[in-house]
Amino acid sequence: MTGLKAQTGRFIVFDLEVNPKGGIDFEGRGYYVILFSNLSQAIEVTNPETFTDFIRYDGMNFLWFHRQDNVPPPGFNWVLAGNINRYCGVSSDNRKITVVFNLDDPGIFFNQYLNNPCFSMHVVTSDTFKGAFIGRTIDTLGQGPEVIDNSLNTLYVNRELGVLTPYPAFYPIDPLKDWITIKDLPSDFPYEEFDIFRINVERR
Repeated sequence: MTGLKAQTGRFIVFDLEVNPKGGIDFEGRGYYVILFSNLSQAIEVTNPETFTDFIRYDGMNFLWFHRQDNVPPPGFNWVLAGNINRYCGVSSDNRKITVVFNLDDPGIFFNQYLNNPCFSMHVVTSDTFKGAFIGRTIDTLGQGPEVIDNSLNTLYVNRELGVLTPYPAFYPIDPLKDWITIKDLPSDFPYEEFDIFRINVERR
């Protein structure tokens, strides 16, 4: 696993695995995104008002984005908090992304922004549609290819215990080849590389 350094402490680990016939894309043709809500609410991947933070991998860098309320209201802005490559890596077979955060390190974005005992999360893959922080959905947790009611597959996580029960119907294995077809993308777009196969959250 590249990009990760040995540490001591209490950790929370996120694994995102793609279709066994595919592999993580390193050409920047799409994004792999982990959405978080510090409010521990149901996350609808197409509604940015339902999540407060997200990690985006573009094939080169893992970046943390935080939702910052406008002053004065209404509305909010997405702010790039920074690069988190040191906490993330891709497996040697190029099929799995792993993100590891040390719960004992107060200086990291995870502990600064997800500071409640419980948070919620969701996973989505997308294209790199111009002007969009996340792009247009290719695959999300749960049965596709539509994104209707995907909020039912929100994962609720306790920082000390991991994913809370009851689990969503498709956790931790996600249906394969249930992606959304986007007509204006090239016909050779590698959908299997953005087809979510497995998501796992573990406390260590």
